[in-house]
Amino acid sequence: MLVRFTIWMTLGFIMYFYYGIKNSTLEEGSEGDQNIELTVTDHEKPKFNNTTQYTDQNIFR
Repeated sequence: MLVRFTIWMTLGFIMYFYYGIKNSTLEEGSEGDQNIELTVTDHEKPKFNNTTQYTDQNIFR
């Protein structure tokens, strides 16, 4: 029983990874250097210069 399970799992993994490698789209369109550059504009930057002092407050008020 365990031998049969191991054989089917091995065949399943081989078929799964073979299909995934053959049908992968990661390498498509790699003829040129197509780099994606992400930038953060000023209005999206977090504001760390907040001068408000927070004190311990009870959240159950």
